[in-house]
Amino acid sequence: MLNQLVLDWQSYRFFPYERRLARREVETLLGSVPEPCADGLVVTASKHSERAIDRFTYFRLARRNGAEPLVPLQARLESSAAVGRTGVHVVGPHRRQRTRYSSHGLHEYKGKFHPQIVRATANVLNLPKSARILDPFCGSGTSLVEAAHAGWNALGVDMNPLAVLIAEAKLSVLRLPVSTLRAQVDALTSDLSAVEESIDCDTSFSRATLRMLGHESRTHRLPNEDYLRAWFSPSVLAQLWVIAAHIDRLKHAAVQAVARVVLSDLLRTVSLQDPADLRVRRRTDALDNYPVIDRFLGALQSKVSVVLNAREVLGAIRGRQRAVLADARQRIPGTAVYDAVITSPPYATALPYIDTQRLSLAFLGLVPANQLRLAERRLIGNREITNRERQADERALLSEVSRLPDSVFELCSRALRLASGPSNGFRRRNVPALLFRYFSDMRQVLERALPRVKRDGAFAMVVGPNRTTLSGEPLTIDTPHLLVDVAQAVGWRIQEVIALDAYQRFGLHQENSITSEKLILLRR
Repeated sequence: MLNQLVLDWQSYRFFPYERRLARREVETLLGSVPEPCADGLVVTASKHSERAIDRFTYFRLARRNGAEPLVPLQARLESSAAVGRTGVHVVGPHRRQRTRYSSHGLHEYKGKFHPQIVRATANVLNLPKSARILDPFCGSGTSLVEAAHAGWNALGVDMNPLAVLIAEAKLSVLRLPVSTLRAQVDALTSDLSAVEESIDCDTSFSRATLRMLGHESRTHRLPNEDYLRAWFSPSVLAQLWVIAAHIDRLKHAAVQAVARVVLSDLLRTVSLQDPADLRVRRRTDALDNYPVIDRFLGALQSKVSVVLNAREVLGAIRGRQRAVLADARQRIPGTAVYDAVITSPPYATALPYIDTQRLSLAFLGLVPANQLRLAERRLIGNREITNRERQADERALLSEVSRLPDSVFELCSRALRLASGPSNGFRRRNVPALLFRYFSDMRQVLERALPRVKRDGAFAMVVGPNRTTLSGEPLTIDTPHLLVDVAQAVGWRIQEVIALDAYQRFGLHQENSITSEKLILLRR
């Protein structure tokens, strides 16, 4: 007997790629080709699995022959993120897609991809319930959190210690006993509220207020404090020290990590650094003081409320998910074999991750202040290189043609010719070497990942093109096409490339970006 299943779209606006991915999910999970209907898609098939329906990404509910409607997990999670200013869950249809549901919103992270794409990609790949996934560029843990939602086992690797800290905090807050989380957050809120009521943040603090806060008599210093003094006013730094000191007194290490991550997310907005600039520039509108404690408590309560709402939807988390500090060019920790890689690699010369996050790295003591630039240079896709390194990479480019596909060699060679022009400054002269280094690094990662994925397993990555100008001529860097060539050269086979038209990631598409990306599906 054939049954009819009607799938209603979410009430917000979709990009064309999202509708295409939604159709692919239905075809893969239900084995039937859907047809459009008034509010979504309709599928006729002999059997509809409730588990398959629960996995859908872009539908708010499914109606089966007049039976009680089913609401997919993703729709319930997005709805759980609708929290008003009082922390109360707002019920009803939502007019915009939510990407900060569950623990995704603990900390902003430049260049992270939408969690919906992780879920949809896994569905298109038809990953099993007990899948193992790997993310060699896990960033702040988008794929890992989605793995926790789905019950997959997952390993994330990243070279940025702040990214690993954020990812681990996002995962731990989904497993913490709810009573412990609530009690610790309430205690921290109570203690800091008492401090906040005793200060006036409309002006700079007096010496008496600084003494009252313990800023001058304290027995220990913040990490990298001399560096931090150059980027925070004394009144702000005093409040940050008070918050950090109270976080240190919490009894549960995982709650401490969550609170530190929430505080980290606040740092740039109360600093002397321009929060809208990806580079290190001082803001022109900086105030002498900000209500840091009040803002921190508001963010902590709001973000924890969203997590607790999601916890009610999710129940107990299955599988094991973790993030580790490692370089995927050199090693992928452990010996596990994975069903799939789902990742969003860095772009070539696109984002200065360390510059963007340097205040957090210094404040949390994750990187010594005098090593921040070195930490940037170690990342794949970075824009920092010395003259000696540039010259060595240019020689390698010209002498090791066989190490990279012809398409990559031709791009780097053209960039090298253009960069030699007199109109190029040092950053433009660095472009050929940085491109060569980026694609060489990506080749290493693709080589390392190949034996760690099961036969016919998948490597899915979201990446887009970007562009620059050398000697007045535009140079388009078609990263998706070039990475496919690199992947095939090391033994992956191409399955397909799916256009994610008009997909714009937060903070990524700037002057030299192109507002589209590709979902590349490879197979071992």
